[in-house]
Amino acid sequence: MSDVQSNVKPLTLTTGRVIFAIAGVYVTQSLVSALSMQSLPALVRAAGGSLALAGATTLFMLPWALKFIWAPWIERWRLPPGSPERRSRMLILRGQVALAAILTIAAAIGWFGREGGFPDTQIVALFVLFMVAGTVASTIDIASDGFCVDQLTRAGYGWGNSVQVGGSYLGMMCGGGVFLMLSAASGWPVAMLMMAVLIMALSLPLWRITEPTRTETIP
Repeated sequence: MSDVQSNVKPLTLTTGRVIFAIAGVYVTQSLVSALSMQSLPALVRAAGGSLALAGATTLFMLPWALKFIWAPWIERWRLPPGSPERRSRMLILRGQVALAAILTIAAAIGWFGREGGFPDTQIVALFVLFMVAGTVASTIDIASDGFCVDQLTRAGYGWGNSVQVGGSYLGMMCGGGVFLMLSAASGWPVAMLMMAVLIMALSLPLWRITEPTRTETIP
């Protein structure tokens, strides 16, 4: 998604708009985690996969556990030294688009291989995709938290925390139970594509706002 707003006039930031915009991002992060660590194991087991293979999906937590390694670099890119520019919104939106693209690719892999259950090549491809998705989502989380701290007043921090927690629970519901119910009704590739569309929809409030520059240049 381009940072250029085309003919759509961006909205200036208010506390309400910040909360509304960031809520969809936090939903997305937990949605992806639930897909990889709740729904994917269920699909693997339903297709006759082993418990060991289902248990291996816990490896998708690695990017979240290790994100502290690249967090300083992300922060320096998000708030470049010597510049009043802020890049949180741009980074988050690009990450959201990347997540939607990853789920679309996963849906395509499932669709074209749907007659064969879960062949080894498909499982490997899905594991790689969801590991990449976990890395992207955890990186977005770094920028999202920074965006909230930058744009919310101290009085708004409580609302920001509420949206973070509430969005996480809602994302777990969407990526877990809702996805599995859609999979039962339409097949998991179609359900995965629906999740990709949902991520794009959740990105719209953030896309509609503009991120102000910093008032002072930070050395």
